[in-house]
Amino acid sequence: MDLQLSGHTHDGQVFPFGLINRLIYELNWGYLRKGDTQYFVTSGVGTWGPPVRTGSTAEVVRIRLAFSQDLP
Repeated sequence: MDLQLSGHTHDGQVFPFGLINRLIYELNWGYLRKGDTQYFVTSGVGTWGPPVRTGSTAEVVRIRLAFSQDLP
């Protein structure tokens, strides 16, 4: 697979859950390239429960994909 888009994790949303998530998941938030695969995980735009984020930032992600003409 060339690209995996995942989300949303809230990136922990409330301290210390972000730290715990980073220990559990290889990619809790952001971008990772592993071999030929690119991974992107968003923290999301909203909140869960009380409208509070103390350990992460809400985000709306816009991704532009470009395809190679050299496909087999």
